[in-house]
Amino acid sequence: MAEEVKVLNIYEKLKYVQSNLKVPKNRRASFGGKAGYNYRSCEDILEAVKPLTNVARLCLRLNDDIRVENGLTFVEATAILNDCDSEACITSKGLAQIATDKKGMDVAQMTGSASSYARKYALNGLFAIDDSEDIDSMDHSEKETSTRAAKPQAAKQEKAKKEAAPGIISAAQAKRMYAISGGDADLCKKVIARYGYTSSKEVEKKDYEAICDEIVEARGEE
Repeated sequence: MAEEVKVLNIYEKLKYVQSNLKVPKNRRASFGGKAGYNYRSCEDILEAVKPLTNVARLCLRLNDDIRVENGLTFVEATAILNDCDSEACITSKGLAQIATDKKGMDVAQMTGSASSYARKYALNGLFAIDDSEDIDSMDHSEKETSTRAAKPQAAKQEKAKKEAAPGIISAAQAKRMYAISGGDADLCKKVIARYGYTSSKEVEKKDYEAICDEIVEARGEE
């Protein structure tokens, strides 16, 4: 009698991809001389994940839409993961504002840059990739990067202080909050702001579950 072969569902396949996906931050962005940070690009993620989705019999697609809110224009990217063995699919969204003040860049270049960021955020949410220590570091401005680089020791002390503060959610809980938002950092910021917080590092444990529930509800209304 032939041995029965178990067919994995889409979530088991996604778990396989997440567990085996490795995308190191091998790129370097420099601002203001020595200031800068290591990062990974959307292209890096796609290059690393394609062999895994091929093995798992998953099909990955990326779509972009333009959204205008309060006079600001955003690129909303959607990562769509389809199961080749069923009709199941999983989606994750990422949002990035189209900048209008990038010197030396035309509108097409600024839109393309926002698309790359939005797609990376969508892929981060889908494959549980940690792209930053805090949700609020999604702002890639030269000013903020230079400020962090100028005071590295002060930043480390502040981080240690907040991580040690009783009643504050852990870094793992902050990452989970970002993941269930589907990689939508703006949605996370909007929800935690309703509870009086400006950063995920300020969120108290007593509000954590309510915030997560509200994020889930907000995604369901999209």
